Amino acid sequence: MEAYGFAWNAIMKNFAGISLPIFVALLVIGIPTYVIGLAFGLMTGLAAEYIEPSFLGIFSGIVQALIGLVALFVGAFVGGGIVEVALRTARGERTDFGVVFSGGKYFGAMLVGSLGFYIAYAIGLVLCVVPGVIVALGLMPYSFIIVDEKLSGIDALKRAWELTRGHKMGLFIYALLGILVYIGGIFACFVGAYLVSLPMLVVGQAYIYLRLKGEQPRLPA
Repeated sequence: MEAYGFAWNAIMKNFAGISLPIFVALLVIGIPTYVIGLAFGLMTGLAAEYIEPSFLGIFSGIVQALIGLVALFVGAFVGGGIVEVALRTARGERTDFGVVFSGGKYFGAMLVGSLGFYIAYAIGLVLCVVPGVIVALGLMPYSFIIVDEKLSGIDALKRAWELTRGHKMGLFIYALLGILVYIGGIFACFVGAYLVSLPMLVVGQAYIYLRLKGEQPRLPA
């Protein structure tokens, strides 16, 4: 709860420099996947009478894979900037709108780290749901490590696992509270989820990352 309180106070101090840039960055990630999904829906509706249902199923799988790849690549490009905004905020530094789009230099490491994260998470889910959750919690700070410690994607995953050793339960509670924060944002006319809830989650993760590495976060002046 302390992380969310910190994130709320930080955002209220500099809403235009924290929430608005993160909101725009999330739109940049979401719009391409939305456009592809919308185009597929329109094509399916127009061609449903002329295409075999079995082929539509295969085509749907291909489109879903394409959407996932686009989201992965765009997220890897933009994600570094979002993390940098969150880290600056958690360290009490002022940030501005342009910082969120400065993450291109982390693209390679973020892409490899994201692939490694999702593969490990998927394997955990296949084995059983609980191992998947443990893996996700244990690797959660990898993107912050990439930006802050300038490690490669694989090294960041290893470092994240070491950093979170003995803290999985606390991270699990944080994740459960995060679900409530997100739901609260949806009830606040839905836009609240993107303007407040998701920025709070990102800044809260930055707060936790700094605490895990022994650094004391501080609010912007």
